[in-house]
Amino acid sequence: MFRKVAFQNLRCFKDFKLEGLTPLTLISGRNNVGKTTVLEGIFMLCACKASNMFFKVSSLRSHERVASLEPRSLWELLFREADMSQFPSRMS
Repeated sequence: MFRKVAFQNLRCFKDFKLEGLTPLTLISGRNNVGKTTVLEGIFMLCACKASNMFFKVSSLRSHERVASLEPRSLWELLFREADMSQFPSRMS
C-alpha cells in the first residue's frame, strides 16, 4: 500500500505530492485538474516493469498518437507541456 506518492513533470503536474493515503482514499475535484493523472501515475509506479505500460496508459485516454508506435509520441504524452528537453537526442 502506498502512504504517499510524488510526481514531477507528469502531464499537468510540475511537482505533485499526495500524502496521508489510506487503504480507502477518495480523489475528487473539478474537471480537468489531474485526478486521472494521479491514478495513471500510481498505475505506472505499480506496472513500471511492464514493457507495454505506456501503451496501456495512453490507450486509456484514446490518444491517436499511440497508433503511430513512435517512441517519442508515447513519452511526450506523459510529460508536462510535452517537454522532452531533458532526454537524449536519440529520443527526438
